[in-house]
Amino acid sequence: MLNIVLRRRINERHNQAKNHRFSGCAHPPLTRRDIRLPAISGKATAVIGMRRTGKTTFIWQVIGQRVKQSIVREALLYFNFEDKRLAGQEAANLHCVVEEYYRLNPDWRDQKRVVFILDEI
Repeated sequence: MLNIVLRRRINERHNQAKNHRFSGCAHPPLTRRDIRLPAISGKATAVIGMRRTGKTTFIWQVIGQRVKQSIVREALLYFNFEDKRLAGQEAANLHCVVEEYYRLNPDWRDQKRVVFILDEI
């Protein structure tokens, strides 16, 4: 069941990016945030803060910047865990998101770099 939900969520996000559903660009319209991410190679970056303070908006800003830097949109997987079907999942299941992505995109495994952007986790 979990793999089916993950597959649907990944496909939904990729279809939105491919079809440019957000006003002709690869992300929804947003208000620019004057924040920078530290560049630490090979390390995960966490965006933390209180509810409703713009974390998701900031994430979309970062995605937009990466796309402007000519990073292929399919290499930026935005995955939002705010889905009732995913309630109760544990950190031990995070590998399922990665595996499902590569099951759907086998040509990316070990060939190209993919950035996994996990929201509401």
